[in-house]
Amino acid sequence: MTHYEKLDEILSSLNKKDNADFDTEVVIMERLSFKIDEQSLEIYLQELINYGFVNRKQTTFSIFDEVIKTDVYRITLQGLLFLEKTSFINKNKQDKIKYTYTIAKITLTAVSSLAIIILTFLNYKTTDRANDNKQIIDKNNSIIYRLTKSNDSLLNIIRLHTFKPNENNGR
Repeated sequence: MTHYEKLDEILSSLNKKDNADFDTEVVIMERLSFKIDEQSLEIYLQELINYGFVNRKQTTFSIFDEVIKTDVYRITLQGLLFLEKTSFINKNKQDKIKYTYTIAKITLTAVSSLAIIILTFLNYKTTDRANDNKQIIDKNNSIIYRLTKSNDSLLNIIRLHTFKPNENNGR
């Protein structure tokens, strides 16, 4: 039996009778379907008290002129509402689902952030190469322009110095 199942059963055992009365640990132990020692029961009851599902009060009674002090327990309204709404087992499952959902969200956020960083870096590198390529293209265009211009001037020089057949015959 899991700890959550034990907490559920202990809390339910306090709900089995009139809630106006307090129960001793011995009475609670008699109602349970599992065996538990007083020290372990006190640990579970303290946990239920911490959740606000159980109240504890110290009481005294006399047996043969001997005064005995003991703790007694009673389920609270919050404990009753908890039993009606859910149980520790369901609460544990819900907590695990919330935890898994939170981990998935964090992982997705981290992966998305990493993807954004990688894409930004790749975009920077591509832009940087494009700028380098643009500079090379501009440089090449400048060279081509100068070569074209020098080619045109060479053609003009060649035309000027070339003898045309009609001009030589006319002399």
